[in-house]
Amino acid sequence: MDKTKPLPPASLNESLSGPVPQNCYLVRIIPKCEAKKSQSSGNTNLTVPFEIIAPDVVPMPTEQDPNNKVRVGGRKGRLYITLEPTAKSYADACAKLRELGLENTDGELVPSDIVAMLNTGSVCWYLLLESQERIARKPAGPGQKQGDPIKHPITGDPIKLGHEFKYIDVASIISVAETPDDLPPWQGKNAGF
Repeated sequence: MDKTKPLPPASLNESLSGPVPQNCYLVRIIPKCEAKKSQSSGNTNLTVPFEIIAPDVVPMPTEQDPNNKVRVGGRKGRLYITLEPTAKSYADACAKLRELGLENTDGELVPSDIVAMLNTGSVCWYLLLESQERIARKPAGPGQKQGDPIKHPITGDPIKLGHEFKYIDVASIISVAETPDDLPPWQGKNAGF
């Protein structure tokens, strides 16, 4: 590399916090699932971490570059499924868990059994995913759901921190997917969870 020459433009956006366009993605369930009470709502939720397996690269045209592509393979996120009988989405959650084949041998949905089935490292699903821009925020004050945006000291614009997945619920789960034959076993590397 010649240190005196300009760097060539990136041909592919490979940021770990870059945008993920809305699409149906094949994901592997990371074997770190757990059922626990939410600190914010007090409801018991099933936390399901995942990583995108395919497609690896997707088109994301912009005005400046109609051929722009982004790498999404390997991006990680979390899905939360309520296990709280009093929650509004409880019936939908139970129906989806049954559709995904997560009942035990007695046909019951038992949180510890669901977690054990998901934590094998070989479970894949199709999820409908999309990201949104993440903004730096101050701590929430009384009566606020989220704090006010932190602004750049010179421009006054909100400080942008990349992208995060939009809220993912059971409606985002499309179906169980076959585990690709060439998918290496989960090694726990760079889990981030």
